[in-house]
Amino acid sequence: MTQTELADAILAATHLPERALLAAFVRDPGTACAVNPFARTSVSAVKHTWTVQVFEFPSRDVEAVGLPELLQALSNLPSSKPPTQEILRSGAHSMNAFRRGDRHEIVGAVLYGRTHLHLPVSPAATPNKPRTRVHHSVGQLDLFAADG
Repeated sequence: MTQTELADAILAATHLPERALLAAFVRDPGTACAVNPFARTSVSAVKHTWTVQVFEFPSRDVEAVGLPELLQALSNLPSSKPPTQEILRSGAHSMNAFRRGDRHEIVGAVLYGRTHLHLPVSPAATPNKPRTRVHHSVGQLDLFAADG
């Protein structure tokens, strides 16, 4: 699958809310296909790998888009039909896209960067609706505080 075909397939995947950003990343001249030793793998292996990232990404302060949609789509994918993975990289950003077998139907895609690095700005983002990260603040437990 060419990068142009992949970008077109991502734009056609209406279940991906960030499809404009994902497709723009694929079309960027600095983005290139990466070595992919496991292009075809099982649904359960993909689910396991990316379920771990749900916990790893926030703990390492890694921004990502597309992860919840990928996991939802994988839960609906029959295990008898392993997805084909495309890996693309541009500088400090990577994208893993999954499609059904030899077809151009996109199951899901995850775009992520390195620790403490923001993702590229979405072409669909407007000044009225910027993309934000939710941080939950947890206070320090004071074991020596006096009950008052």
